[in-house]
Formats: sequence, C-alpha cells, structure tokens
Amino acid sequence: MGRGYLNLKLRGGLSTEEDESTNEGLLTKEQVVTTESQTEAEHASIHRNNRQNVVITLASGAMAGALAKTTIAPLDRTKIFFQATQQRYSAGKAIEFLIARYNKEGLLSLWRGNSATMARIIPYAAVQFTAHDQWKKVLKIDQPNQKTPSWVFIKIWKNEGPMTLYRGLTPTILGVIPYAGTSFGTYETLKFYHKENTKRETPNPLERMMFGAIAGLLGQSSSYPLDIVRRRMQTASVTNNGHNYKTIWSTLLKVYREEGIIHGLYKGLSLNWVKGPLAVGISFATFDTMKQFLEQFFGVR
Repeated sequence: MGRGYLNLKLRGGLSTEEDESTNEGLLTKEQVVTTESQTEAEHASIHRNNRQNVVITLASGAMAGALAKTTIAPLDRTKIFFQATQQRYSAGKAIEFLIARYNKEGLLSLWRGNSATMARIIPYAAVQFTAHDQWKKVLKIDQPNQKTPSWVFIKIWKNEGPMTLYRGLTPTILGVIPYAGTSFGTYETLKFYHKENTKRETPNPLERMMFGAIAGLLGQSSSYPLDIVRRRMQTASVTNNGHNYKTIWSTLLKVYREEGIIHGLYKGLSLNWVKGPLAVGISFATFDTMKQFLEQFFGVR
C-alpha cells in the first residue's frame, strides 16, 4: 500500500508539473487585453505620425516653392518676354531688358506679378512635394536594397515601351512630365549614390543645392520646347503679332519653320540654365532642410 501511495504521489506531481508547463505558453485574460491595448496604441501612434508627416511635407513644399520662385522672379519675367515674342534673344539683350525695366519702373517692378505666381506655386509645390514623398513610401524608394528611380524608369521603358510612361495623359501636360520626372528622378538618384558612397544618411544643404541644380538643369532642358509652345499659345491674343497659335502641334511647327530650333524652340534656354538650376536647387534644399527641421521639432519619425 505504501508503494502504491508513493506511485500515485509521483504521478500526481508529474501531472501538476505538466499542467504548469502547458499553461506557461498560454496568455491570461489580462495579458491579452494588455497586448491588444499596446497594438491599438501603436496603430494610433503610426496614424498620428502619418498625419503629422503629411502636414509637415505640405508646409515644407509650400515654403520651398515660394522661396525658389521669389528668388528667380526677375529672370522669369525676362524669359517670358523673349518667349512670347519673336525678338531674338541673347544674354546682352536680357541684361538690357532688366536694366530698362529697373530704370523705368524701379526695382520692385522686376517682381511684378509675383503675388499671382505665389497664389499658383504655393499650393502646387505643396501638393507636388507631398505626392512625391508619399509615392516614395509606397514604392519603398528609401528602403535598403531597393532600386533607384532611374532603374525603375529603364525597366518600364524596356518591358512596356515608352508610351506606358505617358499613357492616358493629355497633350496639355506633356511639358510637365519630362520636367518633373527628370528633375525628381535625377535628384533622388543623386541622393541615393551620395548615400552609397559617403555612408551618410542625408546630404548637407550645399550638396542638396548642387543635386537640385543638376536636376533642374536636366529637367528644364528636356521640356523647354513645350514651354515655348505653351507660352506662345497663352500670349497670342496679347502680343498681337498676327500669329494664330491654336494647337500644340501647329504651334511647334510654326515656331520651328519661322525661327528654327536654336533661336525658336530653344530661345532663352541659356537664361533657363541660370534660373532653372538655381530655382530647383533652392527648392529641393529648402524642402529637405525644412522637413528635417520640422520633423525633429515636432518629434515625428
């Protein structure tokens, strides 16, 4: 009987130990509630950070666009004057135009119309930079081991053809596509290679200015003929030069036949090489710097 009682005690002890070891893998009700609360808190924190990030990006983009456009406003006015007329362009004539406006109307006249430009560029730049920033997250451009925007562009071009990049778009915005695509793609690619070569997470403001300038130079050059066409069509009724610019194609042919490529479709491009890289450099550098500052200030990850 003593031996049987001992066996029962041993079995009972083993059974209890097995139950305890089994229960170790199970969560109590309080632990489940705590885990769910932590998960909900994490999701709420992520959503809050996302909302704050969008607001910060909008503000940074608006400031970047406003500062860049205000800086180059005198050069922009000069460019538009030559684009809208058949007057031959040269660097000397551009300087003469600026001096004449200054002597006749004063310094502030060089910024005439800038308030209207601000009304257009502030919401445009805010949305443009925010959309770009959000698509970077969707496409995971900044994630490790991801390909560059240039690689994605080339792959789409080879696999689906160049028209895939323009599918469904009207001729009115054809000028925006090469400019925005080239400038943003170039800027992000330069930042990517900078990070790879220097092992620094972010470039300094001067490097951002330089990357932006290169991006602006390529972007402006790729879309410049369409900018000439757009300007002629917009100002045809104001300049009264006897030309009737109705469609993009007819305007393109008319400018080409009457003024040629260099003095027609690319008239004033050298001025754009000054103001374009300057504007894009300021814009990209301001955006990245302001966004980084605001994220640190508000504690947004």
